[in-house]
Amino acid sequence: MQSSGTPQVYVFLTAVGVIVVAVAWALIRSKAARPNALLRKLVPIVVAVSLLPDLLLFGIPGASPVDVVALMLMHVVVAAVAVPTFRTVLPLPPAKNQDTTARV
Repeated sequence: MQSSGTPQVYVFLTAVGVIVVAVAWALIRSKAARPNALLRKLVPIVVAVSLLPDLLLFGIPGASPVDVVALMLMHVVVAAVAVPTFRTVLPLPPAKNQDTTARV
């Protein structure tokens, strides 16, 4: 593997991340009682957590703030592409109407 910061490393780590998330998506899809609701909450949390290590890069000497922001944007772009792709390739069951209001 190349030194950190090369395109090959980013491509490799992105592919590993997407595969791990695809497996998690498939498990949630098959095991969760309400996968739509769970993923609606979980996806933004996972994206936010994925940005935490990038924030630490701001304190490293030699790390360009522009590069760090670009890395953070890459996380968001990958999620923006992956979620619709997963919804197509690994579709979620239709959400059940969970109307809890009393009927008169």
